[in-house]
Amino acid sequence: MKINKQLSGSRTNVVLLNFTAEQLKWLGAVAMAYNDAEMTLHKMFGACIFLPIDTYEISSRINGTEGLAVVIRATAAKLIPNPDILESVIPVLADFGQLKCYRDLVIHARVIDTKTAYAERPERRGKRSYTTLTAEALKALCTHLSSLNEEMLTLVNLIDRAKLLFFGRAADDQHKVQLGAAIQDGLVRAQSHRNHRQYLPPLPKLPQEGRPDRNNQGARRKRKASP
Repeated sequence: MKINKQLSGSRTNVVLLNFTAEQLKWLGAVAMAYNDAEMTLHKMFGACIFLPIDTYEISSRINGTEGLAVVIRATAAKLIPNPDILESVIPVLADFGQLKCYRDLVIHARVIDTKTAYAERPERRGKRSYTTLTAEALKALCTHLSSLNEEMLTLVNLIDRAKLLFFGRAADDQHKVQLGAAIQDGLVRAQSHRNHRQYLPPLPKLPQEGRPDRNNQGARRKRKASP
């Protein structure tokens, strides 16, 4: 089945006819980029606890990524006596939560206008959320997820080194100095990733209520009515 190159605006019941090839490419990329970031969150959980087992056996049984974030935040605050590390971890967890909201909206949305790429996500109690599924917006979300994952991987390595320095058995003073230097280097690289993310293409603003196309029509009517 061929994929539409030019969309008319009216959605069909044939999924591939509602998207361009570029949209489908970035929809898949968003899904895979989020999967990588979520697995890194599990690794961060494992780095924050002291158990000689595969910590995924535990983290995979915790209710949702929100629960993982709570445990990571609490253990990082209590077990790692370095405020700089905690200051790096907390905003990453918040950013992961925000990007997860975008990902959930994208993955669970159904397109309602193929020409504008507006899509809606039915929610509880009759509510709906809306987003845009343009290739540009999906590419921006994928880029943010991939960049966040790089920062999270840096923090996993940073937490591992901090545990070894503060609670492990460093071979000698020279080893402790090396670990301390590695921690400082990790903090610098984590901040570099964060700075890089600030200059990425902005994520689309999500309408809170009402269909975006109808909101725009209402705004146009108001402008025409005003003197």
